Amino acid sequence: MNLKAAIFATIGAAIAEAVAVPEFGMGLELKVSVMTVAERANFDEAYRLIKESERAINFRPLLLVFTVKDENGQAVFSVDDVEQIKQLNSLAVVRLSDVALRLNKMLKDDVEAHEKNS
Repeated sequence: MNLKAAIFATIGAAIAEAVAVPEFGMGLELKVSVMTVAERANFDEAYRLIKESERAINFRPLLLVFTVKDENGQAVFSVDDVEQIKQLNSLAVVRLSDVALRLNKMLKDDVEAHEKNS
């Protein structure tokens, strides 16, 4: 297998972490994943479309739309679910979004390290 084929063979093998969410029911775990390039572009575009005054309250719910997957790797939520996600238990949303931020290298330290090395 050549190098390009080896790289493309990794499509669909995203890094993901199972996160226990007891607030949503006994024994429930959700899979939080690293976004693909396409998912990240869609996340960035959806975020830019939000009025600036509403970005803070919508950031975590929007992040969950693009990072929480089912057992088949399909998104659990859609952009249309953002308002409902905002009504969920904040402890669960923060727990899930903190994992998404870490896995996707979106934490402040990650951004600063990237800027330093650029």
